[in-house]
Amino acid sequence: MNTDEIFYRVYKNGMNFMTPTLISRGRINSRFVYEISKGKGMDREPIFGITILGVNSKGEVFKADKLNTVKYSLSQAKGYIAGLKDKMRKR
Repeated sequence: MNTDEIFYRVYKNGMNFMTPTLISRGRINSRFVYEISKGKGMDREPIFGITILGVNSKGEVFKADKLNTVKYSLSQAKGYIAGLKDKMRKR
């Protein structure tokens, strides 16, 4: 199952109303995928939403809500993903 298929299982073609513009999707490791999307915060500042989904050993997709976050620059968002990749590689 590729990254787009995993996201489709949970969100269909829906988008987050706060961060509707998809920037990128990718894999963290063999079990987790991410999405970075862009929008505007309450004060109209740019925000970057990060959504993490996982796939268990039965192939069931689940939301990894504790890993989801918002960053205030694309470089911060990419740094967060890089940190998750590093942490999950060590597991």
